[in-house]
Amino acid sequence: TQPIAAFTADERVCRQMAILYGVFPVHRPQVLGLHSFMEQADPVLLEQGIVRNGEQIVLIADMHPDVPGDTDALIIRTIGDDTSVNT
Repeated sequence: TQPIAAFTADERVCRQMAILYGVFPVHRPQVLGLHSFMEQADPVLLEQGIVRNGEQIVLIADMHPDVPGDTDALIIRTIGDDTSVNT
């Protein structure tokens, strides 16, 4: 199984996700822009030991948290590879 890293700016949501099996909640401020999010995600995932360099991950992002149900990005990328952006 692969771990699920869930980034959220909402501390309450972060605490709720902590009880989910296989989910690693990460509390971070909301970031503007998908590329900024990806730049910040890699170091956090590496520091927390959730992933290693060279591993592939899937990111699902909602860049408009004020609009419920508006998940608007699916990214498949390789950790540490800035060119692996597929949207």
